[in-house]
Amino acid sequence: MDQLLSFPTMKEAKKAVFEYIEGFYNTIRIHSHCGYESPMEYENNYKILKKMRFRKKLRSVIDDGDP
Repeated sequence: MDQLLSFPTMKEAKKAVFEYIEGFYNTIRIHSHCGYESPMEYENNYKILKKMRFRKKLRSVIDDGDP
């Protein structure tokens, strides 16, 4: 259900909009440029993939002695 909010000042209204955008819309909502993941999911998956690639490269150096 849509809810109409009122704020005593424009400053408070702008703050509420900013908090909504930064707190929900940009972090939780899925985005097409993130492969239809939320930015938080995308960033977490990126970090995991980066660690996996690093470990694979490290194993290659240890096993072969060559990057």
